[in-house]
Amino acid sequence: MSVAVVGMLLSIYVGYTHAEQFSLWAQVASHIALILCATAIKIGYVMRCIGLNGLGVTQL
Repeated sequence: MSVAVVGMLLSIYVGYTHAEQFSLWAQVASHIALILCATAIKIGYVMRCIGLNGLGVTQL
């Protein structure tokens, strides 16, 4: 999940905060990467919840 968070932050940097410094293709790639990284974070969190449930840890 930490790799996905770093990827998400980098894609936000390229696609939104400093978009004028990157080519159109890099901006398109960063927008696609943003979707993929957000999905990876969500899948990672669900896998974490499944693992904790398997260990018998109660969650809120």
